[in-house]
Amino acid sequence: MKSKLFLATACMLTTQAAHANKEQDKLGTFVASVEVGYIMTSSTNNNDTTSTIVKVDIGNETESLRNQFSFESLFKQDEVEIIESDGSKYKDKKTTKEKYSASVQTNFKVNDSGDAILAFLSYEADRFSDFHYQTSIATGYNTRVLDSKTGFLDLSIGPGYAFDSLKVYTNDQGQRVDGNGNLVYDDSGDVIYPKYDYEDRQQMIWRAAITYQRKIMENINFKSAYSIEEGDYNTKSIFETALTMQVNGSLSLKAAINNRKNTNEGVVTDDKRNTITLVYNF
Repeated sequence: MKSKLFLATACMLTTQAAHANKEQDKLGTFVASVEVGYIMTSSTNNNDTTSTIVKVDIGNETESLRNQFSFESLFKQDEVEIIESDGSKYKDKKTTKEKYSASVQTNFKVNDSGDAILAFLSYEADRFSDFHYQTSIATGYNTRVLDSKTGFLDLSIGPGYAFDSLKVYTNDQGQRVDGNGNLVYDDSGDVIYPKYDYEDRQQMIWRAAITYQRKIMENINFKSAYSIEEGDYNTKSIFETALTMQVNGSLSLKAAINNRKNTNEGVVTDDKRNTITLVYNF
């Protein structure tokens, strides 16, 4: 009787394990990391600066899909001197950088080599840029040129659409000016008197991206990624190259160079950042 009970229990557990494995196969494999950086500096004039960086990356791969999600936030505060009307002075913290961005890409595999049809979506809000927000959607073709145990090289290109809300600046007379205080004129040569502090725009774009990743040594990884979205009135590009070294178990140290650029109607704005952060891998 005991042997029959043991056999039945073993069969039930085996069936449940097989079912769990099937469910896991459907969901595929997950790779996730959380990146955190905190920088506090003090200069010779006793002005303090604090910067916080948080980034989350989640990757998922199944038999037919390859998905990637990324979220990043950057917050910076500087200590500035405030001068009152009576001449008195005091120091206070002032936010000088506040930025949030997120992107998601799904690749629908079309062959065993890893080639895929992609769908891409991104959103970015930078409080101290010329935009209230920037968002883009794109599709296209992704091909994995190089795929080995030590790394891969991905290339993608395709059409899309970009939406943004451009900040509108005015002078004391209510006339529109650019970031340097120069008057902005319409197509007829007349000065513009805007009704709102924003201008919603949209444009068709072509988006291209390249990602290269390689394991240099057992505990050292190199990654470089570049993307560009080109349209009629704005071209946006993002570049990042990073070196990650495993410190202990799931904890790694990452040194990265980031460059985000907008060429908005001929005016170029550059956002460059060098960071050293801690990364926890799940």
